[in-house]
Amino acid sequence: DYFPCQQYSPDDNLRIVDGLSPTPPYSLSMPCDDGGDLLQRAFSKNGSNFLTEDFWNEMNDLLVQWIEKVCSSSYERNAVTSYTLNCWRILTKTCSTYRRLTPNVRRLIKFNLVDTIRFLELLMLHGYDEVSSLLTNFVVVVLHRHLKKNGKMNEMNPKWVQSREMLRLVCKCSTNIEALLEIVQAVLEIQSRLLDDMTCDRFDRQVNLLSYQLTQMSDLVMEANQRIIACQQIRPESY
Repeated sequence: DYFPCQQYSPDDNLRIVDGLSPTPPYSLSMPCDDGGDLLQRAFSKNGSNFLTEDFWNEMNDLLVQWIEKVCSSSYERNAVTSYTLNCWRILTKTCSTYRRLTPNVRRLIKFNLVDTIRFLELLMLHGYDEVSSLLTNFVVVVLHRHLKKNGKMNEMNPKWVQSREMLRLVCKCSTNIEALLEIVQAVLEIQSRLLDDMTCDRFDRQVNLLSYQLTQMSDLVMEANQRIIACQQIRPESY
């Protein structure tokens, strides 16, 4: 396992690493018009539910409704927290999948990912500290799932390429400097753990694969650093 220190590992109650389980980790007992039924479908026994255009169109519509609720203060804190946690669990499950996504589904997921990042940052501005680590958890878990599939992380694997696209999007779109710094620290720690393991195992290590994995993680760190610089230039008085 190439998880960094405990603070960046997903909470045991989230069970994100085992996210293909059909049982959701958080209660979805919110009213139907708040999306409980839709979110429940992502964890149903039919594993393809979350890979359809209809599902992601509904997810995007639901997110707009929740943004309006938060902006108008017409919501309960527990409900919005539960919704947010499950949204990120669905995104993590989707972006960690070893199935190929159609171009249209991938496009809709990208729209949802960007808007969900914005929603997360809105919640953090409202003092939702309990969701502040979700962005870093997303990056860590998606990376980990591909790292543990030995040899599957390469340019010829479209499943990795589509996941990398989502990871890069996270680094390019976030405007929260603290979250970006946490992502940088987490990825660097994964690199360090990977190097330590490979250094100890000199006989079985695959140098080309190791080099590729390290390069991919370095690219993510560079993307996040560039975004930090851009955000700093926009509002230098805040930092």
